[in-house]
Amino acid sequence: MRRVTLYLVCVFVFVIPIENIITISGLGTISKLVGALLFFVVLLYTIVIGKIRRIDKFDILFFVFIVWGTLTYFWSFDKILSAQRILTNVQLLIMIWILREFLSNGKARLMILQSYVLGAMVSVASVISSYVQNKSVYGNRFVAQGFDPNDLGLILALSLPIAWYLSLKQKNSFINRVYIPLGYFSIILTASRTSFVVSLIGLLYIFITFHQLSKKSRIIIFLAVLLVSSYVYNLIPEASVERLSTISKEVSNGDLNDRTNIWKCALTLFYVQWANGVGIGAFRQAVLDCYGARVVAHNTFISILVEQGVIGFFIFSLVILYLVYVIMKFTDPEHRVLHIIFMIMLFLGVNFLTWEYRKVFWLILAIMASGNLHKETPSLAPSRYEAITYDK
Repeated sequence: MRRVTLYLVCVFVFVIPIENIITISGLGTISKLVGALLFFVVLLYTIVIGKIRRIDKFDILFFVFIVWGTLTYFWSFDKILSAQRILTNVQLLIMIWILREFLSNGKARLMILQSYVLGAMVSVASVISSYVQNKSVYGNRFVAQGFDPNDLGLILALSLPIAWYLSLKQKNSFINRVYIPLGYFSIILTASRTSFVVSLIGLLYIFITFHQLSKKSRIIIFLAVLLVSSYVYNLIPEASVERLSTISKEVSNGDLNDRTNIWKCALTLFYVQWANGVGIGAFRQAVLDCYGARVVAHNTFISILVEQGVIGFFIFSLVILYLVYVIMKFTDPEHRVLHIIFMIMLFLGVNFLTWEYRKVFWLILAIMASGNLHKETPSLAPSRYEAITYDK
């Protein structure tokens, strides 16, 4: 039954990068349906075997973070928005519990990572399809159906080092290596400046591990990159090139698409509610008087700081510091570098997006928290965590 549960976990991770493409009337995204089914299967499996994974510091810190966010409901600026976010957080808590049960196992972890890349490939296909059909949004930007171009761009960028890692670890790596150029092309089509910069950081891991390939493979890939780049460059829309070329200008002289004005209002709110925040999920309502519109913070760290105050931000900081501690304990320098690059990519990206309630954000953090990727266990059954047995 564990194997069946693992396959369902992989399906759940697969739909995360495509959840907005497929929606179900009256239910929402497809990930909600798969997630609900997964929860009941895992619950049944846990009851049958009579064991649960022993929790660690990451689980505890994440739980405390969720609890504090729930408490902010009582003084929230918008209790309806806070109630919705609390429900989302409970779902995230369950998701983390389930994922970490399997991420602690080497083979299962590889399957989960592969599922994420395959899901990202579907979104890439949707982006390219929109490009071919000339179905652009937001001024000639191309995205998968239902996605914001900046959100999708970061989802695709984060999958690049995963795809390369899998290509080094698996014999049948064609799909992962093909994904990398297609993923970069799709990121350019989204014209997301943040995602483009993040994707360039992802190249560092590829450069660092390029020596692991045979000389023949290195030559073939090098020639393929030259050939494909020269061809693909002519396919890139001029509007995408123009937007991406404004990165340095926006950083030095621009307002980052009015984000700086939103952040000024956010800091004003923070000075008033610095200790306990305006309430989880209530940023939209709280910023209305200052900014004149209901908008998100467009910065995960500012969003947490304003909504949950210094206390919530401190707890979140402990989560991140624990992840840094886990990564620095990795004995293999190569894998330590991979996770450091992965963390830099994620946190640079969420500096311009509100992602503290997104599944993909906590999925990535769960991967970081679940141990050294090169320590592969031989089967799907055992877990590196000591199990807690209870009487049925």
